[in-house]
Amino acid sequence: MSRSTKDTYADFCSITGASLKEARRYLDKHKRLDAAIDAFFQESGSRRTDSGASTSKLTTLFEKYKDPDGDLISTQGTVQFFTELGFKQDAEDLEGEDDTPKLLSLAYELQSPSLGEWTRKGWMDGWKSIGCDTIDGMKTALTRLEAKLGSDPTYFRTVYNYTFNFARSEGQRSLVKDTALEYWKSLLYFAVGKEALRHAPADDEEDVDMDVGQGWTREHTEMWLEYMKARDDVAVSKDTWQMVRTEAPLPPLC
Repeated sequence: MSRSTKDTYADFCSITGASLKEARRYLDKHKRLDAAIDAFFQESGSRRTDSGASTSKLTTLFEKYKDPDGDLISTQGTVQFFTELGFKQDAEDLEGEDDTPKLLSLAYELQSPSLGEWTRKGWMDGWKSIGCDTIDGMKTALTRLEAKLGSDPTYFRTVYNYTFNFARSEGQRSLVKDTALEYWKSLLYFAVGKEALRHAPADDEEDVDMDVGQGWTREHTEMWLEYMKARDDVAVSKDTWQMVRTEAPLPPLC
C-alpha cells in the first residue's frame, strides 16, 4: 500500500470515525475521498448511538465551563470551551475558513438556546447522543458533523431552520437583518458545490443559469444577499428566512 493511499485511509477514518475496513470499502467503491465521505454519511449519518460516553466526565467538563453562580455555560465559559476546541474567535483567526457552520451544527446537537449559552441537559444529552466525553473526541465529532452538514440535504435544512431561532435576540420574533445576512453568508457559501445544496432544476426554471445537477452556486448566494440588502426591512421574519426555497431552485428549507 502506498503512503498516499494510507494517508487517504487515515483521513477517511479521522473524519468519519469509521474503521479501516469501512474506509477500504467506501474508498474502493467511490475512489475519491470526498465522494466516499459523502456516501458514508448519507448511509450511516454522523450521530453516534454509542452509549459509552461517561456521565461523570461530561459533568466534570460542564462544571469546568459553567458560570460560578448558575447552572448554565454562558459567554466566559463558551470562550474557554471554544478555545480548547480550536474554534476561530478573533479577527485575525477569522481570515479564511469560517467556523460558523460547524458551530451551528454543534449548537443544534446540544440544543443551545442562543449564541454562547449551553444548558446542562442539552450538554449531557447532546454529547451522549454523539458519543463523546473528552475534548479530543469532541474535536473529531465536530469534523464529522461539519462533513455531514455539507453532504446531507436533510441535515442541512434542519440546521438552517434551527439557526433562525438560535440567532434571534431574546423576546424578538424576527431576526435583525444584518445578523441574518451574516448567517446566510456563512451557511450558503459553506454549502456551495456540496451535496447539501445540489439540485437539478426543473425545465421551467429558466431565470437562473445553472447546469443540471450543479445545484446552488456562489452566484446564487450573491444574488440572494444583494436582493435582501436592497429590501427596506430592518428585520427578517421566519417567512423571509424560508424564502430561500422560493427565490431560487432549492429543495424547500423547511
